[in-house]
Amino acid sequence: MLANIIHFILMPIVWIPVLLILGFLTYRNYKKINRLKVLNVDSVLLMLEIPRTNDKKELAAEQLFASLHGILRDKTELKNSGGVQEHLSFEIVSTGGQIRFFVWVPKVLQSFVEGQIYAQYPTIQIHKVKEDYVRKTQNYPVAYSTEITLTENEVLPIKTFEDFEVDPLAGITGTLAKLNPDKDEELWIQILTRPIPDDWHKSTTDKWVEKVKSGRKSFNFLGIDWVWIITALGALFRPPESGPNGEPVKVELSERAKTQIAKAEEKATKLGYEVKIRLTYLGSDQTDAKLNMQALVGTFKQYNSTNLNGFKSISGTFDRAALEAYKMRRFSGRGFILNISELASVYHLPHTSVETPNIVWATSKTAEPPAQLPLITGKIKMMRISPPLVLPISVVSITSSVCSVAIALVMFTSLVRLEQGKAVCLNSLPSQIFSMIKVIVLSIHTVILPSITSVLYQKNALKMLYISIQPTGNFQLPSTH
Repeated sequence: MLANIIHFILMPIVWIPVLLILGFLTYRNYKKINRLKVLNVDSVLLMLEIPRTNDKKELAAEQLFASLHGILRDKTELKNSGGVQEHLSFEIVSTGGQIRFFVWVPKVLQSFVEGQIYAQYPTIQIHKVKEDYVRKTQNYPVAYSTEITLTENEVLPIKTFEDFEVDPLAGITGTLAKLNPDKDEELWIQILTRPIPDDWHKSTTDKWVEKVKSGRKSFNFLGIDWVWIITALGALFRPPESGPNGEPVKVELSERAKTQIAKAEEKATKLGYEVKIRLTYLGSDQTDAKLNMQALVGTFKQYNSTNLNGFKSISGTFDRAALEAYKMRRFSGRGFILNISELASVYHLPHTSVETPNIVWATSKTAEPPAQLPLITGKIKMMRISPPLVLPISVVSITSSVCSVAIALVMFTSLVRLEQGKAVCLNSLPSQIFSMIKVIVLSIHTVILPSITSVLYQKNALKMLYISIQPTGNFQLPSTH
């Protein structure tokens, strides 16, 4: 019995499929570990403040995402980095009754991302956030999270800003502004973006168009089209279908299918990103959480169309473990594809047509410095004062003090002799005492006090000079900051 079991296990029909499955699972885990390496890099959270007079609309955001596509690594770089492609996170957050816009970037890409944002929004104010807002989740007893995905195949486009008469951002920010100010509530929107190669349409759009034109169905599981495999195996046992002249049978396409093909091919003409959208509500009541999340998901339905594509919500949960993916900005697995026009329709900075209250606008304006303004670069050099300059100053100070004392003594002697002469002439003891008191008072008032003041002044001047002049002879200018 045991020998039969071992013989059965060693049969190729058994161990080969098992080996293939184990190899596939090992490869998938290896790819997942490599993608999680990006979590170990340093990151920066930037807050964006735009002036209320901003007139840059969605087209500027489309150009921004086109330029940010430059972080894409080619095949050689991906091989050297272990298959890790950096991603960015664009976030809209309502905290403390105020709506703010953020960008999360790896620190190595901070300068590049800031430069591209300034290129499209010259008047923007970019601030590095010291404390991430996601660290305060423990203050809320209720946390509700969900993800947004597409309703149809990712090759079909959603509605873009060109299809709207008003700014679609106004609907999203309007929902964020409706949070009850009497309750401590927060709503977060996170849009993770990862650039994909320029030929992304070859493995997605082109195959989908070919399938629609051929009229065959598909069933994907584990990334495999099983209908295609069954059809290919069946073709081995039956002749191919053909028309009267031996030509393949052409499938008559409906107007809806023709429109879908045209729109899918139009979407494929622009750069693409893999995208994940997460929504999070923080508060104190589960009923309010579901209602506010339902309202926020409803605002994304404005991008839906019946014959093309749209957004829908999946995996809503109160489990705080799902919140960790948001806090870590984790982009594991595969997202859905949006081109730069679709992405700019979902995330762009508000402009003059958005009148939603509670948006944090920039309160100051950055201007260029005058062309002739002198610039000081680097550290200010120390000015060295040679020691010979110190000696004359001290000699002059001491000489001035000695002269003041000598003059005071001469004047004091003259006054004494003058008053003594007057007292002798008067020849009376009270008059002599009075004259001596007068001499003392006059001396203190007119000679001694000024002399003492001069000496003290010169002493303080020497002390200050001693403090200012360092032992090395360096004189340090005050800071220019």
